[in-house]
Amino acid sequence: MGFVLAALATLSAMPAAYVDSYTQTELVYASIATYAKLTGAAIGISVAKKIHKNINPT
Repeated sequence: MGFVLAALATLSAMPAAYVDSYTQTELVYASIATYAKLTGAAIGISVAKKIHKNINPT
């Protein structure tokens, strides 16, 4: 689920002005970089939740 949210967030994070200002190659690179950052954040949150749950079981 986190990967899907990262993909959707990538699309919403790219302003429409980028399309007029940058080449297609630059847009693809920026999209991949943004997706990687958001995916990393999703993975980090998931790992932190698992660690927190293991340290503080309720």
